[in-house]
Amino acid sequence: KACTACADRDAKEYGIAYWHRSHQLATTRYCPEHRLPLITLDVRRKRLHEQFILPDQFVHELRSYDHPATDDSSNAGVELSILGREALLDAGEPQRHVAIRDTYNSVLTEMGFLTYAGKAHPKNHFRSFMQDLGRDASVAELLRHARIGSSSRLLAGIVDERSGRPLSRLLLVSWLFGSWEAFKQACLWRDALDPEAVA
Repeated sequence: KACTACADRDAKEYGIAYWHRSHQLATTRYCPEHRLPLITLDVRRKRLHEQFILPDQFVHELRSYDHPATDDSSNAGVELSILGREALLDAGEPQRHVAIRDTYNSVLTEMGFLTYAGKAHPKNHFRSFMQDLGRDASVAELLRHARIGSSSRLLAGIVDERSGRPLSRLLLVSWLFGSWEAFKQACLWRDALDPEAVA
């Protein structure tokens, strides 16, 4: 995937456009810097690694797109793209799995979405939350692609032992904490206050 504005800037600064890691995340549909929809280019994996193909080789295809910037700050697709970049650029020590799960559990319980036993509350608002997410076309597409259509799938790995999906985690971080830094700090506090944490 590539952003036309990034490709133009790269070409001016370095003489050639290159692939940006933050654009290649499965959860990213917009450039987190320019808020432009990313262009998906048809590059076969074998060709990409054997011939070192760069976006410049698709310059005509890139130029055929003329997308206006997405100024709407409530665009969930843009927010997820920014959040994904923040997570990708985080060079800090990874948090313990238990601390991460307990952080989600604690906040969801405080908000009344989970019972104190860690189960989804019978009278929860996840249905409306999922409906709200589905109103954003870019996020609805991601939800379909990741097969997340219910609160059960959204909370996989938090309320049970199933493995969670990256998109589920990013959606919850965005919804519950607003930023990667706030989520990270909450996990650090949870870990620091855990009497069973390994020193």
